[in-house]
Amino acid sequence: MKRALAALLSVALIAWLFFHAWVIVHLVRSEVMPALDAGSFDIQTNSRILNILWEGNELYWLIAAHATLVLILAVAVTRLARYAMRGGRQLSAA
Repeated sequence: MKRALAALLSVALIAWLFFHAWVIVHLVRSEVMPALDAGSFDIQTNSRILNILWEGNELYWLIAAHATLVLILAVAVTRLARYAMRGGRQLSAA
């Protein structure tokens, strides 16, 4: 039962991971790439995301937060998948 729940949670975390990766790609393509094409890292536009107005270079903080979350989710998915495949042994670093 624990193995099945771990596998199900792993699949759900993969979906969440892909969503946040998509957000990163979308922000980079729509906001960062036009700034780079203009020859600068300085973002001149404002974006309203989740009812918050992100002004200019604040978007880099948002991208960094999503990238950190993607890395954390990738580690969690890996650990849960290992747990599900090993037959329910304890989660350990070894």
